[in-house]
Amino acid sequence: MYPINHIKLTHDDVADPKRRRAVFREAGKSLTWAQDVITDRPGAIARLMELAFEAGKASVSGSRRPSDDRVRRMRDIDVVSLSRAIFAGWRRSKVGTSRRGDMPSLDAFRFILLPGDPNVPLRLSADRWIEYGRSIDFSRSNKAMRPLLKLGLFREKRVEFTVGSTALSAELTEWGFELLVTGTTAFSEDRVDGTSSTFESFCAVAEQRPIPKEAGTLTVWDLKHDAAAFILEQRVHGVGRRAGTEDDLCAEDLAYRREVFDGSAYLGRLETWRLYRPNLDVRPLSERDVSTLLADGLLIKCDDSTVLVSEWGYELMVTGKTAVDDRRVPCRSSTYADYQAIWGRHAK
Repeated sequence: MYPINHIKLTHDDVADPKRRRAVFREAGKSLTWAQDVITDRPGAIARLMELAFEAGKASVSGSRRPSDDRVRRMRDIDVVSLSRAIFAGWRRSKVGTSRRGDMPSLDAFRFILLPGDPNVPLRLSADRWIEYGRSIDFSRSNKAMRPLLKLGLFREKRVEFTVGSTALSAELTEWGFELLVTGTTAFSEDRVDGTSSTFESFCAVAEQRPIPKEAGTLTVWDLKHDAAAFILEQRVHGVGRRAGTEDDLCAEDLAYRREVFDGSAYLGRLETWRLYRPNLDVRPLSERDVSTLLADGLLIKCDDSTVLVSEWGYELMVTGKTAVDDRRVPCRSSTYADYQAIWGRHAK
């Protein structure tokens, strides 16, 4: 039944009709992708229907928490899947410290339009959007880029190259940057320029200067790409996804178990860390990733086959910052009470 048994649908996923359709579509994709390993397909479909029914009951019950009355925010699921994949890819490769230690630039979050030939049939010569400065020609279509422009997550801007030519580009906006880093942003009707939670960081990236932070704190930008990707994926899709609804989480959501894969598709033995979470977008962790996160104190080792999110890793996932190693006082993080409450639920 894996990965169907690991899918969660909560009341905020189904309360809004548009988001509900997107969530159900993604759950259906999970079933399609896993069909080769599911032995009981009717049971898997029944499981998805049951999850949807339970989430629907929760969404209409009178037991909503005060946090549910906050202003509705845009999340990844509100972006069409083709466009959403751009943010998922960037979180894994463009947030954090590069191997060369270069400061991030807004050019790293830009696409250049290569117009199709109007004299050639559209199916043979359509518009293509290429990542600025990328040597590999992995282009995006209008179908992926136009929704991002329409949602205000990108904006069109002409850029001039050193040879004197110009081109139309799609540049990440303040709101697209906030969605990239936090997994949530305001809808267009609620936006006021300069008020996003990541505005100062966005300005620093736009001006290619160090991202401001409080003294003695650690952010995802201080981590290597791979470690930053893990924290971001958890913040966006997992542990830190719903601020104010931490009681949706339990102890198993903070634990990751190692699986060993042997197969002809791999060159020898591949050891990886698979996240024990109901989120299929989160990639497996390599041994190097785990070692980095353990060294940073964001994960702690339970035994040879299990690692756990530490108090400080949880704080970084939820708030976007935590204390550096020499300034950490056990049980004094800003999210410690929630962290402890989670460990008290359904622990095996």
